[in-house]
This record gives sequence, C-alpha cells and structure tokens, in this order.
Amino acid sequence: MDFKYLDFEQPILELEKQIKSLNSINYVNSQIIDIDKEINKLKKKVQI
Repeated sequence: MDFKYLDFEQPILELEKQIKSLNSINYVNSQIIDIDKEINKLKKKVQI
C-alpha cells in the first residue's frame, strides 16, 4: 500500500525510516554494537 504523506508529516516519516534502518543494522550486527539507545531516542521523537 502506497501512502501519501503531507508536508508536515515528512519529519516523522524520516524518523521512522531511520528507526527501520537502525533496527535492520542492529539485527544484522547483533555483536557488541549497541544502537538500542539511538533507536529509543528516535521512537520518542516520533511519539511527541
């Protein structure tokens, strides 16, 4: 499903893209890399 986003929604869309990207990196590199803190920061920004 292709969604159309309004101009004011673009920052939220970008944050959600960053979260997805970080989640995939975290999944692939589940070694010592701890990016959960960064993911949580971005999730909080989306909720605001």
